[in-house]
Amino acid sequence: TRLRVSKAVSVSLAAGRAVRLPTFLELFGDRAFFRPNLTLKPESAWTLEAGVRAAGRVRQLELGFETHGFFRRIDDLIDINREGPMLRARNVGAAQSLGVELEGRLSFRDFVAARLAYTFLDARDQSLIESRSGRLLPSRPPHSVALRIDGGYRGLRLGYELDYVARLFLDPANLQPRPARTLHAVRLDAESSPSR
Repeated sequence: TRLRVSKAVSVSLAAGRAVRLPTFLELFGDRAFFRPNLTLKPESAWTLEAGVRAAGRVRQLELGFETHGFFRRIDDLIDINREGPMLRARNVGAAQSLGVELEGRLSFRDFVAARLAYTFLDARDQSLIESRSGRLLPSRPPHSVALRIDGGYRGLRLGYELDYVARLFLDPANLQPRPARTLHAVRLDAESSPSR
């Protein structure tokens, strides 16, 4: 459901139950990097999402903001785990995820544009196995940030990107942490005007 509150603001709400079948790769593997698991069950989830979107213009400055919150209660979650040098899909059992996504956008004519996105995710194992119950699900960072800025004049454009992912765990018992990482990228594009 989407409700337009005003010309610039809209609100959305969604709820439902979804089912995901195991993929061919998860079931049968690839004989190289992925082990087969023919015992996989489909995963299903109850989902509730709510969001707000706003956009406006002040003279030549365009602004936008969007936020979404979500809650999922998952049964027979299919998760990918590392077993030595190979990967294998397995059913976790019950799991729960709660999160928020925020995004802001800004642009001024063709000179500069910026986008900032942040995600918070709390995804936890809710199975009855003591070593995993209540722990964070593997390979799901609790915080991530993405920033992109582009600017230019005439045929010259300069861009910067930042990608940050917080510390996460590689195993269901949360004993194998992977440290946070930040990636930076700088881009320069030059267009020559056609000769006459």
